Amino acid sequence: QALVLRGRHADGLRQLKIAEELDPLLFVAQTDFVQAFWIAGDNEAAITRAERVIEVEPRFWLTHWLLGLAQLSHGDVTEGVASLERAVQLGGTPAARGTLAAAYAQAGRREDARAVIRDLEKLRSSGVHYVSPAGFVVAHAALGDLDKAYEEAERGLRERASLITSLNSAPVAEPFRRDPRYVSFAQRVGLPPLPTPGGGR
Repeated sequence: QALVLRGRHADGLRQLKIAEELDPLLFVAQTDFVQAFWIAGDNEAAITRAERVIEVEPRFWLTHWLLGLAQLSHGDVTEGVASLERAVQLGGTPAARGTLAAAYAQAGRREDARAVIRDLEKLRSSGVHYVSPAGFVVAHAALGDLDKAYEEAERGLRERASLITSLNSAPVAEPFRRDPRYVSFAQRVGLPPLPTPGGGR
């Protein structure tokens, strides 16, 4: 996965295939494949693999989350929102809820997106659970609130939030990366700017 996140998609997929050959039933490797295909821009492969995993284990939130993200990148917004909602229902993390807010924004449901952001702000203020700034970044960026997105990104750097590094490659963070400030941000994170994956149909 580290190779994929750094843009070395072919090398990362090669390593995952080796893991699959060693243990074809390894569940974690199957979800890693979904994420790798999605980040590499092969949304159809990601969707196919995710649906196969869900047939075996329908209650694992992470697979529904990755399926939803791949569907969004593929242009299947309605299906993507439904999959992300299912992921949250099954116990998805606050970061997953942040991507759901981004999906609502992409679907034109801006008030629903802002409602999710408000809920996440309340959860963060409560101190009960850690809420990664990464979810806020993608949510605000999808709404076009790039100043707020970069405020959250800076907070993520201060908190050393591990998910901040995923903003360098995740297609859902594309609106964030299009901003001119991104080059400097990526350098400070320690990751080189990557070309936007070739998502879509």
